[in-house]
Amino acid sequence: MILHNLTVTRSRFSTAFNFKKCSQIVLTNFYSKTVKHPQALCRCRQMLKPTLGVNLRTDFIKVPIRWNSDGSGNTESRRQKLLLATYVSFGIGGILVLAILGREFNKARLRFRGIVQVDDSAWRRVKLYKYKDVSIPGHVVTILDNIENFKVREDDIWVVSYPRSGTTWTQEIVYLIKSGLNFEAANSQIIDDRFPFLEFMYPGIQNVESMSSPRLIKTHLPLGLLPKEIHEKKPKIIYVCRNPKDIVVSYYYFTRMMKPITRFQGSFDDFFKLFMQDKVPYSPWWKHVLEFWQKKDEENVLFLKYEDLKKDLEGSIRRIAEFLDKPLSDLDVKKIAYHCQFENMKKNDSTNFSWGTKLGILDLTESQFMRKGEVGDWRSHFNQDTNEQINKMISFRFHNSGLHFDYDIKSPALDSSPSEVQTLF
Repeated sequence: MILHNLTVTRSRFSTAFNFKKCSQIVLTNFYSKTVKHPQALCRCRQMLKPTLGVNLRTDFIKVPIRWNSDGSGNTESRRQKLLLATYVSFGIGGILVLAILGREFNKARLRFRGIVQVDDSAWRRVKLYKYKDVSIPGHVVTILDNIENFKVREDDIWVVSYPRSGTTWTQEIVYLIKSGLNFEAANSQIIDDRFPFLEFMYPGIQNVESMSSPRLIKTHLPLGLLPKEIHEKKPKIIYVCRNPKDIVVSYYYFTRMMKPITRFQGSFDDFFKLFMQDKVPYSPWWKHVLEFWQKKDEENVLFLKYEDLKKDLEGSIRRIAEFLDKPLSDLDVKKIAYHCQFENMKKNDSTNFSWGTKLGILDLTESQFMRKGEVGDWRSHFNQDTNEQINKMISFRFHNSGLHFDYDIKSPALDSSPSEVQTLF
């Protein structure tokens, strides 16, 4: 009877549905009847295996059946297993519900503080949030209170910049000036240990706060998100800016290099759109720069341009040293300038972030941390449309500011040849 019904079912559904799927449904319905008749079940298997290409026990009945001496199935064992599976399912479901509720509660808590997540599929792993009109990454959101209440000291020295503006370059110059030209440490200790990144996971904001004075601190935070005490204590702040066209190119390659973390796989045009929409970390760029440009005349602020460092590195070193009240001899200036040449810093494992590959956070097949260090590389990536868009933005945001940018310069040669400079050490 069972075999007859199965044959009828096959003829009825074969024209409209996949027979294998239909048979699975039918077999499920008939299983309770056949389980008590091992001989009928065996006949089903023998018939179905050549016709369907499946095995009734292995393909449809996941739990092997053990027959008792009276021919009945071990129903109690199956019932216990089903009950266990039900409990496990409810447990997993409960955990998922709690996770969803926790996520929604966290979103509500952040919204209450004015923090809203930026939804964009381009950032696959990086969570981006808007706070006080600034796009900040998720790891910064978790320490906003620590940043706001960070204990600033008057003898701190801060290097502040929008990402990819020449931050590491400026840090190395400042470090050598403040350390009395300690080239040994500059070549052996990674820069994040000597000049820590305030809001990054390593070494952590608590470790930065406990450092001995004078502290050297790097940050990409805009003026409005810096610690409250920075306006009261007025430590020395060196702000570095760069023309936005080269920034967006450098930032794009940096994001690709950080692929193990960002999972960003878009094109340059995709990244350019995000940059213009203020959907990249620490944006908007124009606000970041303009806020510090308006502070340039304050005694504790030195406003530098990346392009000025490229045009006159030795002159820029002297300017930084004077700001830090650390006068240098001409010989000292030449030593620092040689050490801080782009190619030398690119080869220096203490400044090129090669340690990031060992931690699995950098993919150097995509780009190097120090890629070209040129002014004008944007011309290899911009088209007429992208150039017009960014020109309009610059004109609109800076037309009355007095701040202008250099988009093409040639790097001057050192006053002394490398061999001559090396003899100075």
